[in-house]
Amino acid sequence: MKIVVIGLGTAGFSSVLYAKKENLRSEITVVEKRNYDTYSPCGIPYAVEGKIGFEELKHTFPTGKMGVKKMNGFTAEKVDIEERKVMVTSEGKMDVLEYDSLILATGARSVLPPVSGIEGFAGRGVYTVRSIEDGEEIYRNAKKGRKVVVIGAGLIGLEMANAFTELGLRTDVVEIFDQVLPKSLDRDMAREVQRYLEGKGVEFHLGEKVIEVRGHGRPEEVVLENEVLETDLILVSAGVRPNTELAENAGIEVGKFGIKTDRKMRTSVDGVYAAGDCASNVRRITGEEINVQLASVAYRQGMVAGINAVGGDAEYSGDSDTSISLIGDLEIGFAGLTEAEARKKGYSVIVTRGKAETSEYLPEGEVKVKLIFERGGKLLGAQIAGRRVREKLAPLSLAIYAGLNYRDLLETDFGYSPLQAEYFDLINRLAENAMKKMRRSS
Repeated sequence: MKIVVIGLGTAGFSSVLYAKKENLRSEITVVEKRNYDTYSPCGIPYAVEGKIGFEELKHTFPTGKMGVKKMNGFTAEKVDIEERKVMVTSEGKMDVLEYDSLILATGARSVLPPVSGIEGFAGRGVYTVRSIEDGEEIYRNAKKGRKVVVIGAGLIGLEMANAFTELGLRTDVVEIFDQVLPKSLDRDMAREVQRYLEGKGVEFHLGEKVIEVRGHGRPEEVVLENEVLETDLILVSAGVRPNTELAENAGIEVGKFGIKTDRKMRTSVDGVYAAGDCASNVRRITGEEINVQLASVAYRQGMVAGINAVGGDAEYSGDSDTSISLIGDLEIGFAGLTEAEARKKGYSVIVTRGKAETSEYLPEGEVKVKLIFERGGKLLGAQIAGRRVREKLAPLSLAIYAGLNYRDLLETDFGYSPLQAEYFDLINRLAENAMKKMRRSS
C-alpha cells in the first residue's frame, strides 16, 4: 500500500509513525519543502529570549529505520485525485508520486493585518514568527534595536513581548480587543498576565486599532487611532491562515476553518486525509467546527489520519481547547470555554475562583484557578495562572473531556503530601463552592 504524506510538521510526523505502527508493510513517502525535518515552532519565542538555541528546535525524523522515503527540499505542486498522483518539484526537477492514500499536513502561515503600509516593510523590519528562519531574523534585528511594537496579544504575541524585554527592548503591545488573550482567558484572569508583563516594563495599548505603519526603508512609526508609537521593529502575531491551496486546486472541499474533514480525518475525496493546522476539527464541548493551531491537536489528528490511511479504524473525538504557556516566570493554562464564551452560547453558568500556595511547606508562589460550571453541574472551562500550572490543568482538561461535574471533582482524591500538595486540593474546594452556589440559587 502506497502512502504519500505532504508536510513533516507535527501532524505529518505522527501520521507516518502511526501508519507504520498500524501496517508495517505500507510504503510511505514524505514530501517536505524544508531542507531539514521537523521542528518546534512553539519554542521560537524561547529561542529569541535565549533560553534555548535555535538549532535545538530542529528534530531529525529517523525515516530510514522505519523504511520511509523522505524527500526534503521538494514542494508538492499538484494533486491529481483521479489518477491518484502527486507532482513534486525541487530545483527544476519534477517527480511524480503514486498513492493509494494521501495525507495533507500542509500546515498554516501567519498573515499580516490590513494595515496601510505594513506589507511594504515585510521582511524589512516587519516580521511574523512561524519558522526557525523567522525567529533567527527577528533575533538579529532585535539585538540591533531599542524599541519594538508587537501587534496582537495572543499567546505567541505575549511570549515574544516577554522575550523582547529580556533582550532589553522597550516593548509596546497593541491589541484590538480590550484585554490580552481575548480568545483564551476571561478579563479577570487576563489581568493577571497583563500585570505581570507590565511589571517587566511592557506597555499595553488595548482596544486600539493599528491604522498605518510609516518609515523610510524600515518601519519607524506605528500609527494607532489615538497615538503614534516609535519603533525599530514590528512583530505581528495577529492570526494565521491554513495552507489549503493544494487541496483547493485538486477539488478537495475547503471551508472557513481549513480543509474539511470528518472524525476519521477524511476529506471530501476518497483516499485523501488532512491533519494539523491545515485541517478543520471539532470542538468537543459544543460540536462546532473550528481550527486550533496546537501541536497536541495536530499530533492526535495525524495519528488518526495515519491509522485510517493504511486501513485501520480510528476517530478524532474533538478538541477540548487545552493549552499551557510560560511567559517569563508566569505559567498560564486554560481548557474548555471561557465564562464570556459560555454565556454567549446560552449556558447558564456558575463560576468559582480561588488561590493557593503550591506547597504548604515549600511555597513556590501563588496559583490562581477559575472554574466555569454549567448550572446543571458539568465543568465547562478552567483557567489557571501561577506556578506548576500543568499539574492542575491536566485533571481539569480530562474532566472537561469526560463531561465530569462538580460532584466528581469534589470527590476526587488528587493525592496529598505535606511537601507537595494539600490534603483538600484547591480543585476540591472550588467544586465545593460551586455546589454551594448551585444549592443557594435553586
